[in-house]
Amino acid sequence: MTTALVEKEILEINEQVEEQLKVVMTLDIQTDVLRQLVSRVERATAKTTTIPIMQGIYMHITSDRITARAMNSNYGVEVTVQRDEKGKNFTVVDGVEASVVFADKRFVSIVNSLPRKTTRMVIEDKKVILKSGRAEFRFNVLLGDEFPKFPRLKDTVSFKIDPTVLSRLYDKTVYATSSSETRPALTGVHHVVKDKVFRLEATDALRLAYIEHDLHADVSEIDAIVPASTINEVMKHLKDAGHVTVYFSENHLIYEMDDSKIYTRLIGQNYPDIQRLIPTNCVTEIQLKAEDLSEMLKHANIMNPNDPVILKIRPQDKQFRLMSKENENGVLVEDLLLINGEGDNIQLAVSPKLLKDSIDRYPKGSVIRLQFLHMHKPIVIRPLNDDKQNLDLVLPVRMPTLNPNDEVIIEDFKADVQLDIYKQSEEEVEAGKEE
Repeated sequence: MTTALVEKEILEINEQVEEQLKVVMTLDIQTDVLRQLVSRVERATAKTTTIPIMQGIYMHITSDRITARAMNSNYGVEVTVQRDEKGKNFTVVDGVEASVVFADKRFVSIVNSLPRKTTRMVIEDKKVILKSGRAEFRFNVLLGDEFPKFPRLKDTVSFKIDPTVLSRLYDKTVYATSSSETRPALTGVHHVVKDKVFRLEATDALRLAYIEHDLHADVSEIDAIVPASTINEVMKHLKDAGHVTVYFSENHLIYEMDDSKIYTRLIGQNYPDIQRLIPTNCVTEIQLKAEDLSEMLKHANIMNPNDPVILKIRPQDKQFRLMSKENENGVLVEDLLLINGEGDNIQLAVSPKLLKDSIDRYPKGSVIRLQFLHMHKPIVIRPLNDDKQNLDLVLPVRMPTLNPNDEVIIEDFKADVQLDIYKQSEEEVEAGKEE
C-alpha cells in the first residue's frame, strides 16, 4: 500500500470521527407526536421582534422526555411529552441530552409536510437534520441555553379548578375585552377571588360580561388582570386538559395542566369599578330563546352589516320586532312572539354584532331575560333563572329618529302566523282523497 493511499484512508477516518463527535443526539420520533408538539407551542412564537431567538421553538430532549417551549412579549407555552413504556412515541438512539432552538420560520411547515410515520432527528453542534422517507431537511439552529426560561414565581396564591368550568368562564368573558391599547386594563379579563368566590369581568366600554363561580375552598384574595391573548391561548389547551392549577404572583401567572404550562405577565393597571354600571332595576323585562334572537341578529348582520337595528317591544302583547335601517339594499323586518314579557313598551337601537356576541355565550336552547331601563341605558342580559352571578350588558346606539316619548307601534305583527303555500290543511287533504 502506497504512502499516499494510507494518508488518504487516515484522512477519511479522521473526518468520520469528527462527524461522529459533532453528533450530540439521534432521535427517532413518531411524526404525529412531533407535529402535535410543535403545533401546541408555535402559536406563542414572537411574530414581531428584533431578537431572532424569540421567533423560534425551543426543544430540550432527554432519554425519557421532550420539552418544547415558545414565548412572546405577553405569554409563553411549554409542552412536555413523556416517553411511553415501550418507546413507541419516541426513542433516543444515541446521546444523553440536547437542547436547540429552531429559529427558521419554515420549520413548522416542514414538520407538517413530513411524509412518513416516523422521523429521525439528528442533532449536531448547531445543525439539525430531519429524515423522513426520501426527504432530508437540514436546519441551522441556535443553542438552547440562550432561550429564556419561565421565571420561578415567589409568594404565589393558587387554586385548582375544573378545566371545563374555567373554559366556560373564559368563553363567557374574554369576548368583551377591548382591542385598543389606549386603555391597557380593558385589554384583559379582571380576575378577583374573595370569600371563596371567583369573579371574572370584562368590558370594552360598549359591552360588559360578568360571571361568578364558587370555589368551595379557602383561597387568599386575588385581584389581577390577565391579557386576553393569554386567555385565548389557554382555552385551546383546556379542551384536552384533565386538570388545571392556577398560580398567581404579584406580576405573573402560570397555568399548570396535564402536560403543559402557560406563563403570562399580568397587566399592571387598576381595573375600573364596573359594579356601578350594572342597573339595579328595570321598567321592561322580556323572556325569549337565545337562539331565536341570535338568528334574527344574524339576518340583520347579513342585510346591513355596519348599521344598528331598531328593537320595538310591546311586552304585555308579547310582541318583539327587529328592524334594520333602510338603505339602498332594502330593509329587514322580523317579528318574534315572546315567551313572556312585563312592563312598559320600549323601542331602542343597538349594534346587532355586539348584541349577538353576548347572546351567543348562552347555551343552545336556553331561555334568557332581557331587561331595559331606558332606550339610552344598557340592556341587561341574564339567564332565565334568577342568577345574579351571570350577566351581560350591551350599550344601545343613540339614533336621532328615535324619541323616548314616542308611542311604540307594531303594525301587521306576523310572528304568530305561519305562511307556507305548500302546506295543505287536513281538511283539504281529506277532500282530495274523497274526490
